[in-house]
Amino acid sequence: MFRLQWLGGALERTEAFHAAVEQLPINPNERVNGIRFLVTFLVNVYVSPERSAPALRVVSVEPAATAAGGPGARLTLENLGTRYAYLSQSGAVLRVRRPSGETERSFALDDDEIRRGYGDVLVLPGARKQVVLALPVPVAGKTLSVEIAGPPS
Repeated sequence: MFRLQWLGGALERTEAFHAAVEQLPINPNERVNGIRFLVTFLVNVYVSPERSAPALRVVSVEPAATAAGGPGARLTLENLGTRYAYLSQSGAVLRVRRPSGETERSFALDDDEIRRGYGDVLVLPGARKQVVLALPVPVAGKTLSVEIAGPPS
């Protein structure tokens, strides 16, 4: 078990750190036949001010092919807030619209089927991130939009 504690001053927004915890050999001079394993754990650590909040915004969304060549949507996100934001916690809904503007299909981006293709997207404060989401239906030639409801209270 290990513990991390922030000893720095007040923060204006979330700061990200990588912490490495390494196992040391118990007796490095001991000669033993066999394999010796030493383990290193890498941990992402996010330190946030108490009253910080994410402000995730969609910069753009457009049809795109996934790395495997399947149907998808290229989504560019920006976090204008002071705390990190997860796409799955944003209440985001992607809508596929026909040329007439009528909604053909909607996908909640916290849905397990959609998340399976991208895991989860973390956007740090002041950062922009682009991700291609795999979709279960073709969207080429369609208009896409994404509405973000905001994180649950």
